[in-house]
Amino acid sequence: PEDNNYQTGIVVLDAAILNEDFNAANAQYVAFEYYNDQTGEWEVIEDLTGDVSFGEWDTQWDIDFLASGHASVRVVLIDIKGNIWEDVMRLNINEAPINEMQIYRDDFSLILDGTKSLDTDGVINSYSWLIDTDNPFTVNGDVIFIPIFQLPIAQEFGVTLTTVDNNGGETAVHTLVTIPCIEPAD
Repeated sequence: PEDNNYQTGIVVLDAAILNEDFNAANAQYVAFEYYNDQTGEWEVIEDLTGDVSFGEWDTQWDIDFLASGHASVRVVLIDIKGNIWEDVMRLNINEAPINEMQIYRDDFSLILDGTKSLDTDGVINSYSWLIDTDNPFTVNGDVIFIPIFQLPIAQEFGVTLTTVDNNGGETAVHTLVTIPCIEPAD
């Protein structure tokens, strides 16, 4: 098995018999298990005992309940003679970034600020802002200054901040913005 990086969500676990010494027809017990760090014991994700004769198994596992870090999973096979085979794989769990955007303006610019966004288990590698006007455009950076003349005045438009962390975790947040008209000076 190889170490694999996952964001929290659904993981599909697959197992197949590649050992010539193991006859899948002789399998009495097949289960996917994970190691519970709190109890110090292996716990069953899914027991596939009723469907063991094919030599290939899979299951889905919702890993949202795991804290950021890692998890160990294994498949356990026991044949009719009591022989046990197991294969352990370590899953590295990636927590996606938490986005916080601030939007404000001065006399000349709309200021998009994503510096309060954070990644609890790594670093944010990229900030991308989609400005969804009649002519949408994207700008990159944690703080962006957009000249007011490039934006619609007194019309609502969308702003989406997307961040990507050093493990590929991605988060997007969206808000609507309206820039009020600036009255000409008398």
